[in-house]
Amino acid sequence: MNIRTVKKTSAALTAAALGLSLTGCTNYKKLMEEEPGKYVALAAKNTAKALIKPDELGIAAQVASALESGAAYITVDSKDMDYSIYFSGSDSTEYQLGGLSMSSDNGTLDMRFSADKQKLSASVNGPTSDYAYFVDLDTFSDKLDYSIFRADSGSDYALDEDTINSIKEAVESIKAEINKTEKDNPADNGKYDDYIDRIGVTSMTSDISVDGEDVKADVITYSIDSALFDDIMADFYKESYSDYYTEEEWTEFEQQLRDSLDAEMSLDFNINSKTHMLMSMTLRGSFTSDDDTADILSELIFGVNPEKSDKLSLYLKISENGDSESFNADFFKGATTDGTTVWNSVYSLTEKDGEVKTAHSSLTYVKDTGALSLVFTNVDEEAVSINGSVTSDSNGAAISLDSITSSEGEDLMDGTSVSVRFAKDPIPVVSADKDFLDITDEELDAMGENIEKDLMTVMGIDY
Repeated sequence: MNIRTVKKTSAALTAAALGLSLTGCTNYKKLMEEEPGKYVALAAKNTAKALIKPDELGIAAQVASALESGAAYITVDSKDMDYSIYFSGSDSTEYQLGGLSMSSDNGTLDMRFSADKQKLSASVNGPTSDYAYFVDLDTFSDKLDYSIFRADSGSDYALDEDTINSIKEAVESIKAEINKTEKDNPADNGKYDDYIDRIGVTSMTSDISVDGEDVKADVITYSIDSALFDDIMADFYKESYSDYYTEEEWTEFEQQLRDSLDAEMSLDFNINSKTHMLMSMTLRGSFTSDDDTADILSELIFGVNPEKSDKLSLYLKISENGDSESFNADFFKGATTDGTTVWNSVYSLTEKDGEVKTAHSSLTYVKDTGALSLVFTNVDEEAVSINGSVTSDSNGAAISLDSITSSEGEDLMDGTSVSVRFAKDPIPVVSADKDFLDITDEELDAMGENIEKDLMTVMGIDY
């Protein structure tokens, strides 16, 4: 290979590498102009990465695992009774699982439910109860006509024809919901496509002020004009209330609605042109009805550089017929000293007469003990303290609320605690081999009596 050939090859490789490099980079200007929605999504992702720091409470992994393939438990622990509601993670099995448990010194009553594409199952376990039944979604309607629940069965549990038909329709709806796919649900996929297509979208680069600092921003604005707003409101009212009107009455009502209401809304995404992070979002709305007018201005401010900004701010101003009130909240980033992290927040309300009222809160987390406390101080400097804890181990994590103490020192929860536990292991699937529609009067009588007895026993009520 001669020198000339080597030079040509080297130049070709350099050009190819350069081409790959340019291809791998995002052309933000082109993205802003041609696909503004994707640019906003990318900016939001960049901002989230900057704001979300390492797991300061130490439970992110356990919570994510539970919601994906484990289970979550919400428990209320009072002086005499414990109540727990639980459900499975979204991908734990092909089943949708859930249940309710009641416990006391007298025993536990546990009711569990599960559903798959073929059947619905339920179980009840208590001091004297041990039942598990299923209903087959494919054969339900046919078997119902031969069960003790049919209208002419002569059973005390016989149902009238209207009720029978309503139950059949409900089960068919459940079956369709469990088995549906996106292709089977075009209403969810395209119902509002017309609205979306009519939303105005503009993009431009300009100098704006964020927290008093001038900065170049890529501004993407979504807007809804009065005609689109009227159509959205008319469709909402039609879906909700048209059954209560005749066609002529509805036509008259819809026209009155369109004539009486004039509204416009816009939402700005202000993206830093250099870092491509969201600096702020601004929502504006103007509403006129007859002789009344109202304007809304809301801003969520991340800062020129969200990663270095010391706070997140929310501003809301509502004006009615010239009079206005505004609310502002500043959420400061956490500061950690010797294993204790504190997040402070300040809130202010400016009333129509110009009076400003201020409140503040402080959230404290102690890493060594897991203690978590929130102190909220209102405009009259009266403090309420909410205390709990965060715990985690190899089996999962839990967040508990143990007390709410008033400014007078009174425990407003009166000894009751609430906890949310995220478990690594999924809920056991209901194992049922009896079809509920095969049940006899005697079996249903006994089951009802035993469940009622167990309920009274667990609650400490003489039966």
